[in-house]
Amino acid sequence: MVWSLTKRAVNRFRRNSITAGPPVLNAENVFAFLHSRMPEDSVGLATFLAHELPRWAKGVWTVRDSDFEKQLFAHVPSVLARADAQTWQQAAPAWLRLMCWHFETGNVDALHDFLCRGGLETRRHGGSMLDGEPVVHLPGWENPEIPRRLFVLSPAETAFVGLVRRARWVEDDLELVVNAGVRHLEAPEVEISASATWVGVAVDVAPANETFGHREAAWNRTLDQSHWLVRIPAGVLAGANGTGAHLEFEVNVAGRRVAGKIKAVDPESSAAMLSPKFVGGQWWTIDDQARICTTAEPERRSGPLLASWRIERDAIVADGTGPAA
Repeated sequence: MVWSLTKRAVNRFRRNSITAGPPVLNAENVFAFLHSRMPEDSVGLATFLAHELPRWAKGVWTVRDSDFEKQLFAHVPSVLARADAQTWQQAAPAWLRLMCWHFETGNVDALHDFLCRGGLETRRHGGSMLDGEPVVHLPGWENPEIPRRLFVLSPAETAFVGLVRRARWVEDDLELVVNAGVRHLEAPEVEISASATWVGVAVDVAPANETFGHREAAWNRTLDQSHWLVRIPAGVLAGANGTGAHLEFEVNVAGRRVAGKIKAVDPESSAAMLSPKFVGGQWWTIDDQARICTTAEPERRSGPLLASWRIERDAIVADGTGPAA
């Protein structure tokens, strides 16, 4: 009888996954997922779980149902036991590895403490380097009984991130301040280096020697120190013959080398409001996807142009040219 109920739950899970999108997070469906057909080889199973298990694990926090939680404690350990440990370590994020460790040890109180202290939000927590590996200080870091390897950030968690913070024209050269570094990695005492190219041409990169501080949910000191001053000479722009492209960066932090394209602009910065410049027979600008590209000639405004202004007693006096307003 138990076997037939299990079989029906699994069949229903498979059918709903195909016809109605992701199944509802409830005790019956998580049971069915953990008993559904999975890759038989240990490496494939570890990769599969790293991609599919997060949704169900997060359900402990969102569903708040003891039966749902009990299914994970009861069945995740046996499923993980069949997965390749090294692949799991590399593919699964740190927060998921820690949750699964709590499932395996059966410590319900520790899991609840992990969740209540923001364990699902990696960016809220500090970090450091441990034996050459970047670790995040998620809830439980202070407990020496929890294996340190569980706090090591995965390659996906330390991927490249980039953002144009500021842009301006210096004569006919384009000067940018770019934030480019490694997501989540905290190594404030470690030297950081970077290089960049645009349309395949190496451009000058130097530390910007400025920090912006946190503007989002959390502040990563190392990433905030990864600001770079980049200058694209007028000759490089002119030689591009109208070809637009993203800046491509390579950053080396604590022995971890990452690379990627800068594809975002701070919407509240000068980069988002950069005026086009006529260089090499083309009008150049930077778009909202951080692509340095040509654009149409800007519309010329009519009316008076301000030449200078001054304060005379209790009035501001402006001098200009053109028709009076």
